[in-house]
Amino acid sequence: MVGRSFNISIVVMIVVLIIGCGSPPGAVVVM
Repeated sequence: MVGRSFNISIVVMIVVLIIGCGSPPGAVVVM
């Protein structure tokens, strides 16, 4: 389960990076 959670975290981070690239303010909020 730890492995799955780790993979999910990576996917979430990638999605956040994509959204952040599209909207800088959004990236700041995430930070």
